[in-house]
Amino acid sequence: MVDASIRQTFLDIASNEHAIPEDVDPAEFVYSSIPLLGESDGEFRERNVYGTLHRWIVSEAIDAQGLRDIHLGLLGENALFSGIGENGSDSVFLRAFVALLLVPTLYMHRKQAFLSSEEVEQTCNDLARYLREEKDLRGYISGEKWWAHGIAHAADAVGQLVQCSELGSEPIVQLLEAIAGAMTPDTVVYAHEEDARMAAAVLKLLKRDVLSQEIIENWLKHVVPKARFEGQLPNVHIQYVNARNSLRCLLFQAKGELADGVISLIEAAHAALPDR
Repeated sequence: MVDASIRQTFLDIASNEHAIPEDVDPAEFVYSSIPLLGESDGEFRERNVYGTLHRWIVSEAIDAQGLRDIHLGLLGENALFSGIGENGSDSVFLRAFVALLLVPTLYMHRKQAFLSSEEVEQTCNDLARYLREEKDLRGYISGEKWWAHGIAHAADAVGQLVQCSELGSEPIVQLLEAIAGAMTPDTVVYAHEEDARMAAAVLKLLKRDVLSQEIIENWLKHVVPKARFEGQLPNVHIQYVNARNSLRCLLFQAKGELADGVISLIEAAHAALPDR
């Protein structure tokens, strides 16, 4: 439960259109507020904490060093990986909203390049690990707790990350492998547009045009499940449905955005989906 004075601070900021108070250092405030992204009160977490931190990050009121400190503070065991592997607990909120806050920090990096090439690659590695290890795939949870949506939030962060010019083809391939797994879980059918948001991230990645058609074709084979009903039910069927929906989202979004050769590869992958 968040301290009443801290809650009131955020409520006062929100009531003043999220303006930065004169006596507040925005970089220090944002950095120290990262743990509050794990609050289970959905309205407070999303409208007040995340809403304020996002606005201040993109306001250009924080200098490059402050933005770098915030970004790096979002990575690691105490933030993006806090409680990783748990399923059904409130620990998901911190991970999920840390992933979402990487969107504005990466956006600002693309505008003013405050991260080193090594730090961009570290971010890539961490997002790939998050996609591999996140087990809590819940979207909307309840009227009290609102959203978790970690996979969708990570997809949004990937969409910003892959547009960073510092990122080369090797870490992108590793990220793609993690995305393939996240697109096709066998425990739950995505119901809150996770498939569309992951497809949007993949589309931005493919538009970088740094991967050969052979690499793309091999990756698509990893997305397509080997069978629809062979194996343990309902898991194999759930995986099939997620793969089908993700490929359809990607194919729809790719029209007019990617080269015909790449679109043909996606069409072939969709056609290769097993019918039994």
